[in-house]
Amino acid sequence: MKCQESGEYLTYEELNVDHRQPNTFSVIVDRFIEIKKLNVKEIELLQIEGGPNEIANKDLKTEFREYHKEKANLRLVKRELNLSRTYQGRLGKTIKDLTIE
Repeated sequence: MKCQESGEYLTYEELNVDHRQPNTFSVIVDRFIEIKKLNVKEIELLQIEGGPNEIANKDLKTEFREYHKEKANLRLVKRELNLSRTYQGRLGKTIKDLTIE
């Protein structure tokens, strides 16, 4: 398969599915939580061996899948290219951030 960023032909094992910006996976998750007004501490997750955790509640899982399908722009990218920029999707608070109370 062809890497959609480098143009290299690679095996499936050498590729990652990348969520193209601005809707990175973390942005999609955060927005879904915000829209649904969810308390993440109350969401039960199923531990899946060898894979990512899944939402236990079937209705909530279906809602998230539909939301993800609507928002995600996916592409196949060389694993090293994708993993080298995962930090870009993480935005931490700084002392200059304002809080509205």
